[in-house]
Amino acid sequence: MTSDLSGTVVNLLKCGECGGEIERLNQYSLRCIECKKKINFIDLDINIEINQLSNHQKKQIKFFSNEKITSNNIYNLEPWQEEYMRRLTDTIDIYYGMNVVDIGSGSGYMAVELAKKGCNVVATDLSKRSVDRINRVAEKLNLASNLLAINSLAEKLPLKDKSIDLIINNAVLEHIEDERLAISEMNRIASAHSKIFLTVPIKYRYLNPLFLILNWVHDKKIGHLRRYDEKNIYMKFSNYGFTIIKNYYTGHTMKIIKILINKIFKNTFSYKEIEINDRKKEDIKVFSSNIISILKKNENTVL
Repeated sequence: MTSDLSGTVVNLLKCGECGGEIERLNQYSLRCIECKKKINFIDLDINIEINQLSNHQKKQIKFFSNEKITSNNIYNLEPWQEEYMRRLTDTIDIYYGMNVVDIGSGSGYMAVELAKKGCNVVATDLSKRSVDRINRVAEKLNLASNLLAINSLAEKLPLKDKSIDLIINNAVLEHIEDERLAISEMNRIASAHSKIFLTVPIKYRYLNPLFLILNWVHDKKIGHLRRYDEKNIYMKFSNYGFTIIKNYYTGHTMKIIKILINKIFKNTFSYKEIEINDRKKEDIKVFSSNIISILKKNENTVL
């Protein structure tokens, strides 16, 4: 690996052991200036000790490490990913040099797209395979100077206080056992003007009753611990000085039906058309599957 970290992304990091400043030794490794802990760039296990993980976290690592996307270097945007990026860029001004963290980055598509726009992006994930894959893609697309993926817990991010302008938390918060600690961490790293792009599954009461059992089974399989609506999102984040500036709703009834049909009868419906039609209902909460909340930090709030 010949990544050329210019220093900007590294400057967002802090040591996972002592909280000290991180310096770059060479193209392959970093080191904490304070405690001298050396971090191999190719194996950036900054924050995770397996013996400290809960059973739930270990199951999450096993589940998501088995996803096919983590095993290749091919990068392309699916139609649903394009729609998520559109909602992000329609609502938040993205600018060159913006400091971003993509928590629980998974395939890393948001991290990659934001790096393409010139943002300084740290992507975090529990899965080592996901982290390795994002770094390989970054190298292949010549983005390694401003995109770095690391292993990290959402509840203990190796990032400096007030260093991040945009926090991506896309289908992650519902998986985290200590939700309050994870939100507190987002608040800690948020700059005065920071924004959050949050995606979570919507509460059962808003689902189409036809899909209740299907969603319950899916929640158990994938490790969802809770569901949300705009009211409890506001309550959880307003305690830290965040307000909601926009809500989108995705995964409405016809989208789910057409996707299920496509799984049985391949290519019956165009995925692009499925997303275009679902977009028409993105302001309608009833019979949706997910809520996207975009929040901003109230810079006058002192916590």
